Amino acid sequence: MEATLFAFASTVTTAAAEATGAVESALTSFAAGVLPSEVTTTLPASAGQVSVPLALELAAVFVGAVLGGLAAADHKLDVMGMATLGIATGLGGGIIRD
Repeated sequence: MEATLFAFASTVTTAAAEATGAVESALTSFAAGVLPSEVTTTLPASAGQVSVPLALELAAVFVGAVLGGLAAADHKLDVMGMATLGIATGLGGGIIRD
């Protein structure tokens, strides 16, 4: 019974790896066909994460918070509404960016 389960698990793992490779190649070829050549990249999808300097990351969160505060001021919200919207846009933009 254990040998059968092990064989099944290894088969599923192999199939999943092959499917992932097929999806990556399909997406790459689709992107190459749709996007202009200056937009497509030659790096593989598994090239890794790009490191953003901490100062730039904090500046982006600050700008998002200020824009949220300005939007709250346009809608005539009180200080608590400005703080809430500023925090939501500042941190929300950082979370989406990550």
